[in-house]
Amino acid sequence: SQQIHSVSIAMSDNIIRCIDKFQKNFYGKSGLKHSATVFYKSFALLFAIRAFLSIFSRCLTLARTNPQRLLSFSNIIGEKHVVFRVDAMRLGLFVSIFVGTFELFSWMIQIYLNRERQRVNKIKNLGIEKEEDIVEEFKKQKNDSATAIVVGGFIASLAAITCLPRDSRRTLALYAFTRSLQALCYYGNHREWWDRLIFDHFGKYGTIAKNILLSHSDAIIFILSSAQIMYAYVICPQTLPPSYWNFIVKTGPIKRDTLNCVRYVNENPGQIIPVEKFGLVGKLSPNATRIGCDVLHPSHESCPQFVQHTWTSTLKKALPLYLSLNILSYIVFNLKYFLKAPGKMFLKTLISTGRSSIFLAFFVSIYQVVACVDRRIILKKEARYSYFIAGLISSLSIYIEKKSKREELAMYVLPRAVDSLYLRKNIIGFKNGEILIFALSMSYLLYIYRKFPNFCPTLIRSILNYVVPQSRSNLPKAIQNQNKNNNNNNDQ
Repeated sequence: SQQIHSVSIAMSDNIIRCIDKFQKNFYGKSGLKHSATVFYKSFALLFAIRAFLSIFSRCLTLARTNPQRLLSFSNIIGEKHVVFRVDAMRLGLFVSIFVGTFELFSWMIQIYLNRERQRVNKIKNLGIEKEEDIVEEFKKQKNDSATAIVVGGFIASLAAITCLPRDSRRTLALYAFTRSLQALCYYGNHREWWDRLIFDHFGKYGTIAKNILLSHSDAIIFILSSAQIMYAYVICPQTLPPSYWNFIVKTGPIKRDTLNCVRYVNENPGQIIPVEKFGLVGKLSPNATRIGCDVLHPSHESCPQFVQHTWTSTLKKALPLYLSLNILSYIVFNLKYFLKAPGKMFLKTLISTGRSSIFLAFFVSIYQVVACVDRRIILKKEARYSYFIAGLISSLSIYIEKKSKREELAMYVLPRAVDSLYLRKNIIGFKNGEILIFALSMSYLLYIYRKFPNFCPTLIRSILNYVVPQSRSNLPKAIQNQNKNNNNNNDQ
């Protein structure tokens, strides 16, 4: 028994030496080299992706408008037609600085904390002598310390967001904040926080409310957010990003001058409309104080005909848009599966494109139906809240989309709705607050991604899998190789 005990102690000492060697290699030059490698690889990858997106979008435009111009190389990537260099540089620097700084500082913080040495000492104090027990004890430890992840992610976010323009910072900060809340909701639901805090206090009614929220929370968020956005689209477009408002205007059937006139009538009720200012001479009487359906859709005398035209035109606009977005998403995130089964993936792309296009067509046409009904039957006058109600009703078309798509659409519109409401209410903030919000949100998302990946939002997890390298194992290579051989022998 003494010989067995001495052999086990010698084997344990050998494993400890392997661990010390692994720590020395990990905490040596390899950490700096790893951070630098991640930096330039991320920059090259994101620069190439941004350039590819611009060229791909240009090719789609030419294929739809003038296919013959695709034969000319200068028409595809010429300076006059494709402008992506500044955006590609910003995106490449943003991601590379974020990933490289995160890896560097998390590595440095791990050196400072010396968590691996504490784990080895813990193993020694426990008196574990068998190699299998040491391996199992190491597997139970987390790959990275929580402090290293949170602090490294915070510093990396502060450094990276400075590469973006101010408007993009605000949008990205709100998006990261809503995604962090989504991850917190997932984690809280798993830990039953919401049951203890809210639902358990209401008995069976709390159970019913919980089931409704679990099944329809994404649709509820989308409906409320879209209602706020569609209200801002008509009444206060200055609270929406210009590019986003222009997208809604291009997708919808109402012209800009008509929208400006509607906004003027709501801001100045009872006053005579300056028809010359809005280019409505001959369409409105000089003493008009409100506008009717004949002004909203002068090309169609009948509201049902105009709604039908709106549905068809929106569907035609949405089909190429969603087709290109779905193809790009498969190329960027699922290229391996796309190449493995191109026919199946292309069929899924067509189904998803058709479903999303029909959803958008119904959304726009239902909004127009409510606006016409309100003018002709219900109120027969202008009312601000009617546009919010129209947004609520039209947003019910979200149930056309599948469950996973509803969640992504809800998280897409929620930041814009919150930002619009914030600007509308003139809430006092603090200078550069979006930078702090982004840093806190991303540090939490990185923590969830590394510690509890199952509770990280699907899209965020896919993006982080693409740009943030997985944490390296804390097991020595000798133990990893031995485990691999043991697994192979067991399989055999």
